Amino acid sequence: MPVLNVESLDDPLLFDATGSFSGGMDSISAPRLLSEFASSELINVDIDRTGTAITRKGTASLSSTALPEGTAYVQGMAFFNTQTYDQMVVAKNRKIFHFSSTAGTGAWTQEGSSYLTNSASDEVHFAQLEDKLFFTDGTSDLKYFNGSAVQSVHASSGAPAAPKLIASHTNRLFVVPSGEPDAIYVSDLLDAEGSSSWSVIQSIRIGGDGDPITAIYPWTGFRLLAFKRTATYVINADPTATIANWEIQTIDKSVGCIAPRSLAQVGADVYWLALDGVRSLRRTLAGTEQEISEPLSKPIDSIIQDINLAYVQKSAGFYYLNRYILSVPTGLSQNPDISIVFNTDFKTWSGKWTGFAGTCFARYTRAPNDDMCLGTSNGRVLRWRGNVSEATEAEVDYRDDGSDIATTIVTREFSFRDVVSLKSLYGIELEFYESLANCTVQIISDGGSPETVLNNISTIGSQLILPFVLNAAAILGSGGTKRRGRDLSGRTPVRGIQVRIASDSGKLALRSLVLSSFLESYRPQVL
Repeated sequence: MPVLNVESLDDPLLFDATGSFSGGMDSISAPRLLSEFASSELINVDIDRTGTAITRKGTASLSSTALPEGTAYVQGMAFFNTQTYDQMVVAKNRKIFHFSSTAGTGAWTQEGSSYLTNSASDEVHFAQLEDKLFFTDGTSDLKYFNGSAVQSVHASSGAPAAPKLIASHTNRLFVVPSGEPDAIYVSDLLDAEGSSSWSVIQSIRIGGDGDPITAIYPWTGFRLLAFKRTATYVINADPTATIANWEIQTIDKSVGCIAPRSLAQVGADVYWLALDGVRSLRRTLAGTEQEISEPLSKPIDSIIQDINLAYVQKSAGFYYLNRYILSVPTGLSQNPDISIVFNTDFKTWSGKWTGFAGTCFARYTRAPNDDMCLGTSNGRVLRWRGNVSEATEAEVDYRDDGSDIATTIVTREFSFRDVVSLKSLYGIELEFYESLANCTVQIISDGGSPETVLNNISTIGSQLILPFVLNAAAILGSGGTKRRGRDLSGRTPVRGIQVRIASDSGKLALRSLVLSSFLESYRPQVL
C-alpha cells in the first residue's frame, strides 16, 4: 500500500532482492509483474542447480581437423553404434563422412562414393536398424551406411521412392515417401534392405485428409507419433499385430509439428516446435476439447514471434543434461541462427543463446566421450562443453570455437513491493560466485534509458598470492565470492528499477542482487 505521509525522523530503509535466477526468462510479462526469481532478458545464460545465472559453456571442434567440404551446410548427423563401430556420421555437400576418435583428436573419413541429393542444403535424416544406418533426403532412393561404405537398398525390395522422413521403431523402419506424403511405409521386422522387405500392403494412411505428414517420432512402448502441420496422431505399432490392424488415435487436431528435427524425448514427455511455439506432449494430452493448453514457450513468445516461418522446417532440437535446446532461424535468416533453452530442473527458459545454433544434433558416446554435438550451417561439427565440470573447467570452455561469448542479464523491475509510491534509491549490491569476467552494470529507471553505475568492473573473488612456494597443500580461503556495490543516492525518485548486467567475454556468474531505497510520501501525479 502507498504511504500517504512519513513523519518519522529516520525513514525505514526498504530492500528488494533476487536471491536466485531460477525463474528464468519471461519477456512477455510487464517487468514489474514478474516473479521474484524471473528476469526480463537472458542472453547466453545458463542456470545452475543453485539458481546462479552463469555464462553458458562454449563449443569446440569434435575433431582435431575441420570437416571437409569447407563452409557447406551440414545436412544431417547421427551416432552409429554397433558391436564393430562407434562413429559420428555426417552428411555434408552430398557426401557422407564418419569420425571415430576421441573428441578433440583425429580426423574425418569420407565414404568413397558421393551420395547425391537434389540440393546441398536439403536435410538428410538418419535412422539405425540393427547394424545399418539408413538415410533419406526426399529425392534419392533409400540408402544405408554400414560403417565403411554407402549401399543402395536392394532394387527389388519394394522400398518407396524418394523417402523424405525416416524412423526406427519396434525393430522396423518407418518412412514417409515424397510421392505419398500422407502415408507411412513399414519395413519387415529386422529387415529393410532385403529383396522383398517393403510392400504397399505394409503401409498406412494418416488422417484421411491428404495433408502431408511433417514428422514421425518413436515414443514409449509400441507407440509412434505422427504429425501434420496442425494435427498430432499416435500409432500403436504392435509388432505382434498385422499392420492393417494397428490402432491410430488422434491426439489433437489443432496442434501439429512444423520442424521434424525439433522433436526430442524428455523423460516420458516429448517436446517439439508447433505453429504457436514449443509444445509438450504431456501438456497436449492434458488438454480437453473445452480447454486448449498453452505452449511451453509462452514466457518467451517474443522470440517465437521472430522465427522466420519460411525456413522454420530447418529448426533442430535436442535434449541433453536436463536442457531442451532448440535452434531456430530468426528475422531474415534462412538457417538456424540462435538457440532457445528450456531448463527441465526449474521448468523455466534460460533465454536465448547467440552464436550457438545447430542444423542438426547428435550425442557422441564413444568411450570415454559423452558429448552433445551440433552441425552448423557454415560447415562445422562442434561439441558443446556443457559436460565439463567446475573442477576441471578452463577459460577456453567459455568460448565458442575460439570466439568470446557475450552475456547479458536484465532483471525484473524492483518495486520494493509498492508499484504506486516513489522511492529514493540508496544503493545496489551484486554478489558474484566463482565469476571470472569483467562486467558493466546499468540501471533502468521506470522503463527509461539505461544509466551505467559500474563500468567494466572485475567480478573475480579476492585471492591471496604468496611470493614463495609452500611445502605442503594449504587452504587460504576460497576467494569464490565477490560483492560489488554502489551508492545510488541523489537520483530522481522512481517507482521501479531494473538492472542490466553485461560482459563481453569470460565466465560471468551472478548469484544475487540487492537494491535499497527510501519510500517517498505519496504525491498524486497531476497532468
